Amino acid sequence: MIHTIIGLEDIFGEGYGVCANEIVTECVGNGLAEYSVTEGKRTLKSFFSTDPRDYLNK
Repeated sequence: MIHTIIGLEDIFGEGYGVCANEIVTECVGNGLAEYSVTEGKRTLKSFFSTDPRDYLNK
């Protein structure tokens, strides 16, 4: 989790946050993955799941 007053695009670069051309959400396993798409390149923004196993290394 990141808490900052700086814009996320300043931390993660262009294509994240307000600079993204498109936001795509997909069902992935037990959760939802949200991607920003800029110039055809997808960047994972966030992942939401209620299953703790989705956050553990296998």
